[in-house]
Formats: sequence, structure tokens, C-alpha cells
Amino acid sequence: MMDGYGSHGECWKAMALLDEMRNTSIQPDHITFISLLSSCNHSGLIKEGLDLLHLMKIEYGVEPREEHYVTVVDMLGRAGQLDDAYALVRSMPIEPSKSIWLSLLSSCRAHHNVDLGEVAATELSKIEPSRGSNYAQLLNIYGEAELWDSAAKLRALMKEEGLKKKGGCSWIEVRNKVGVFYSGDSSCPLTPQIYGALGSLRRNMLKKESCFDIVKALLSY
Repeated sequence: MMDGYGSHGECWKAMALLDEMRNTSIQPDHITFISLLSSCNHSGLIKEGLDLLHLMKIEYGVEPREEHYVTVVDMLGRAGQLDDAYALVRSMPIEPSKSIWLSLLSSCRAHHNVDLGEVAATELSKIEPSRGSNYAQLLNIYGEAELWDSAAKLRALMKEEGLKKKGGCSWIEVRNKVGVFYSGDSSCPLTPQIYGALGSLRRNMLKKESCFDIVKALLSY
């Protein structure tokens, strides 16, 4: 019920359920507070979310876990309170995880915070030194800030370290077997037939008016 209220912006109703639990001597657990913190996040109730994080141990005896901190860091980041989010990360009694730094890095991109984005990307590189997507996020931040020199240096570093962002994939299930495909993938034994069929399809499309003709006509104006 708390999740349902939270996902529909009814945070106060979710909070009221916590009061009902207390009045009926039902002990909330860590999942209860994940739901409540997520509700505060979706509703933009920053103060209430921070109060919950503080009180869950003092009043309810529930020790905050990584997922609670990730939710609050994301909540602060969405609100643009990046300095507060970073202060929370540095003051946590647990070691900041990959998820926490990723959340902060995403918020830095959303709010164009280059300096803190560099900090988050550096910390991520310590946890996952061979993961190029962490640097790709920082590249996007540099690009949006038009810091082309910084972007060029980072690209050179990625090339030197042999890092690149792993491409996305798609998959299909045929006869209870799952086939995974990546962009430019040629590992499938039917690759020649597949590209042959695509080539034939393209040739047929070009024989008559198609989207290609429409695009050419529009570009000619």
C-alpha cells in the first residue's frame, strides 16, 4: 500500500500508514522505510525524507542500509541539492557503493555540475576501473558544458586505457532459446543471410517512392 501511494504522489497517505503501524504495535522494517523514502522522493518532500532517514534508527531501531542512502541521495540530486547529497555520501557510516556514486553522477549531469561530476566519476573509476560507461557519463557532462578540451583529454585517457562504453543489446526468444544481438554483431551463423535479406529489402524500397524519396524531397526545399 505504501508503494502504491508513493508511486501516485500520495506520500502523506503512505506516511499515515506508518503512524497506524506504530499505533497497532506493528514493527516497521527496512522495506517499510524504502517505500516511505521512495514516496518522499517521488513527491519531492526533501525535509520529510531526511527526517525519516534520521528517525528510522533512533525511533524504530532500523539501521539504514545502502538502498536507503541511495534513495535519499537520488532525492537530493533530483531537487538540485547536490552539495547536500555529496555531504551525505561523505558522512555515511558505510562505504559509498557504485549505486550511490552513479546516482550522484546522473544528478550532476541533469544539473550540469561539472566539478562534482568529476568527483563522482573518479570514485566510480576506483570501484570499476575497466567500465567505460562511467567515463561516458562524464564525457556527456563535458559536452553539455562545452568543455571540449576536457572532453578530448578524457577521450584520450579512455583510448589509452582501452576503455569504451559497451553497446546496448536486444534479444529474441525462439523455441525456448534466447538469442542476444549487439550493434554490429556478426557472431550469428546466419549473418550472411540476414544482411542479404536486409539488402534485398532496401533495394525493393528504393524501387518506388519511399521514405528515402520523402526525405530527399524535404531536404531539397
